[in-house]
Amino acid sequence: IDRNSFTAFFKETSSFLGSNIIEIVILEIDKILINTFLNSKSVGIYSTLDKISRLSVSIFNAISPLLMKKIAFHKHTLKARNIYVHYSSIVIAVSLPISFSLYYFREYIFNVFNDELISYELIFLGLLIARMIQYSSGFKAVMLQMSGMKNQDFYTKLLKLVLNGCLFYMFLSIFKLKLIGMVLTLIISILIYSIVQVSIIKRHYKIKYFQNIFYYSFLIQLLIYMVASNIGYVS
Repeated sequence: IDRNSFTAFFKETSSFLGSNIIEIVILEIDKILINTFLNSKSVGIYSTLDKISRLSVSIFNAISPLLMKKIAFHKHTLKARNIYVHYSSIVIAVSLPISFSLYYFREYIFNVFNDELISYELIFLGLLIARMIQYSSGFKAVMLQMSGMKNQDFYTKLLKLVLNGCLFYMFLSIFKLKLIGMVLTLIISILIYSIVQVSIIKRHYKIKYFQNIFYYSFLIQLLIYMVASNIGYVS
């Protein structure tokens, strides 16, 4: 094997590989810490609610492979920027009613899994808000990776991992907030991570998408959750 080719291959793939490893750790660390600081029952409740909340980003995950190919082909061009904005807007438009439906019909959904989940609806709301932040800020990781900004993607995910670890420890071990602490960690971590990643994309592609759509959609969705909650209690 040619040494120069191997070195070039390693430099090209190391950030991408590191990012994927960090993603795997992030997906599992919350369950490990819940089991460590709380109990196995809390792990089951959190995992179930988390899986239900992820239905709101199902369209996000479905479109990602298609978007990767398009952005890789048009990277560093105006076309890539337009693709990012266009598909991110579609995801917001589709995911918004899904989130609303999940929260409004939460009692029926919880009955399918476990009647006990209804007492954790605040946790469920927090998880939906975290997912809302995730899809409202667009295809950040895809945009960074396919635009050749793999190092930026790696370091922002590393930031997310460190934030998660610090916040988990603070909320669970110091403040003893239990599952509420887990949800607060998720919301704060995803929010900071999203702001950093979108700021990098905005600076590179000169996109005003984040200010014009993200904050509006965030406030609108919070209002929708409040309305859904009040309607549910009234009925």
